[in-house]
Amino acid sequence: MASVKDLLTKLSMFDLVDHSLVSELCQGYANATCQRILRLSGSSLCNNKALLMEAEEVFDRTGATCWRPEIGHANTLADSGGNFAESAVLQFIAALALCGWSGEFEVDVRCSVGLLVGSLRVRCYGPTTLKSNGNEISIGTQSGSFAYKLGSESRDLPMLRQPTLKVPFSVAAGYSLDPEMLTPDDWPVAPESFGDACMSVDKAIELLETSSTARDWVTTLTREISLVGPKGRGVTSSRSVSARPGNVLATAPAGPVLLAEALVHESAHQYFGLGARLGPFERADRKDELFFSAINGMRRPIGRLILALHAIANMYAFLDRVSESKSAHAKQALGRLRDLGPVGSSLAKTIAANRSAVATQATGFVDSIIESTFTILRKYDLVNSEP
Repeated sequence: MASVKDLLTKLSMFDLVDHSLVSELCQGYANATCQRILRLSGSSLCNNKALLMEAEEVFDRTGATCWRPEIGHANTLADSGGNFAESAVLQFIAALALCGWSGEFEVDVRCSVGLLVGSLRVRCYGPTTLKSNGNEISIGTQSGSFAYKLGSESRDLPMLRQPTLKVPFSVAAGYSLDPEMLTPDDWPVAPESFGDACMSVDKAIELLETSSTARDWVTTLTREISLVGPKGRGVTSSRSVSARPGNVLATAPAGPVLLAEALVHESAHQYFGLGARLGPFERADRKDELFFSAINGMRRPIGRLILALHAIANMYAFLDRVSESKSAHAKQALGRLRDLGPVGSSLAKTIAANRSAVATQATGFVDSIIESTFTILRKYDLVNSEP
């Protein structure tokens, strides 16, 4: 049986990732959530072993697609405890239905709660019924009746190197965004720009075809892309939230290089979060030590530096592929590599110099991202660049 060290190493770079391992870890996360939900005191499903068995069967079939924001939200509600126990159960049932469960569930929601069902946001309170027949999820609550067509989050995208690609995520903007993904200074996508914003996502996915492993890195764990508008000319941002696995936020409209880079970046955080379920990346007796981070010029724990370098190493690897291609984006990708070089160089040197603070099980992961970073920096003579 593979060690935790070996398993983490397989999550380090998009060229190394083991997708069967990813599926198993996602299933483990979903099943652990189910067990937690069924242990909630006061829950109508407390210790319901039949549902546990049903859930395990569903998650075994769905693999990595059970890494989704709805399950993250169920965990958040479970954290709230007390009167939110039934809400946590309802949210979990919704997630289970999205993964293929069919059935009917009734519950009395004691505290008004926002239910996530794919791109649908439903305010539930009082007697609530959720039904799923394998084709559609319907929800009846005091605020009204709602329906979500299963499969609506996926579509076929024409590609350059193959006829079509099944894109397994939805794109959201405006009022349909999950508030958990937003900060007060985010700007909405202007209604007249939404079409261009969605098109820029498609063009970014097409650019990811430069490396099929980078494309799969993004599409395997992404369930929803939340779009916000640019804050100024050329000012873009991206974000992931641990409570919403599978949901990534990015600025659009944006050029293919910048948006594809952002998707690779945020996808790295998804894999890091998945890996963190296997154990910490920093030693327990060193987790409070702080080290300089070139990301923001602040001192941060070694785990945060590893998180940042993991994303940057994969961004470098992707940009390197594009810069070597004959595409019209090669020159811009090379420019981005040079712009980002100093940050990655600083992070890699800091982590390498303080490798003793890294948990033993994470050393293979850390060595992999440091080696990949320095290999690309040497290729472009950027090892000694300063942030």
